[in-house]
Amino acid sequence: MSLATKVFLMALAAALVVNFSAESAAVKRSEDAAKNVTEPPCLGRTPCGWAVYNKMDRVIEYFLDNKCSCVDGKKCLRDGDDLSIAAYVYRCVLPIT
Repeated sequence: MSLATKVFLMALAAALVVNFSAESAAVKRSEDAAKNVTEPPCLGRTPCGWAVYNKMDRVIEYFLDNKCSCVDGKKCLRDGDDLSIAAYVYRCVLPIT
């Protein structure tokens, strides 16, 4: 087996592991929602989520929820930009009315 084939197969296996892990997390998350599991509140400046974007054009690729939730009428809204991880940071804030 050539080196290029081995590299390709290793990359394919790694992609499948990542994809399987992401799907497992999504299934677990939906199972928790179905069981009505309450999440702890996001306190202080703890992010409630991140919108991960492409570094080149800053188009959002996916949203990553934190394991906490907003309480007391607060909503998970964009509050900043973390350039080091290429993600918009979302925090629990009172919406402007």
